[in-house]
Amino acid sequence: MQKKILAGVVAAIIIVLGIFVAIPYLQPKTETVTQTIAATVIQTKSVTVTQSTSTTQSKNIILNGAGATFPYPLLSKMIVEYNKIYPNIMINYQSIGSGGGIRQHTNKTVDFAASDAPLNEEQRKAAPNTLHIPITIGCVVVAYNLPNVQKGLKLTGELVAEIFLGNIKKME
Repeated sequence: MQKKILAGVVAAIIIVLGIFVAIPYLQPKTETVTQTIAATVIQTKSVTVTQSTSTTQSKNIILNGAGATFPYPLLSKMIVEYNKIYPNIMINYQSIGSGGGIRQHTNKTVDFAASDAPLNEEQRKAAPNTLHIPITIGCVVVAYNLPNVQKGLKLTGELVAEIFLGNIKKME
């Protein structure tokens, strides 16, 4: 069981790193810009490109995301480190909760979203071609206060499931 969990975590890390390695290929090559206005914002599919008036300037890419609060510390660190390598790619992530991220994703107001749960059927229809990528894993910890229990509890997976299902409500 632990080997399967470890393999899943490693696979998720590889997928996430693959995405962050692929993002630089979105970068346009440096080109000459002859516009005279201060800056132009161009919306292309889901990536916003900001163009400077400098005669030889790289385009900046801005990716906006929103969603789950649980992965925010991880995403925040990954974004900072990624930006050190690719300073012209700005990634903004707002941790507003899974529901908000799903809403913004299905309304197409962000480029990517994070959620603790997969999209339901209606949400999938509103956001075709969505790719679900697990980026982190967490666990649930059972906390208890039983002063008469001196050595702690030994809970099996089945027993914890019964507690969460409400089938076990008190110790006898």
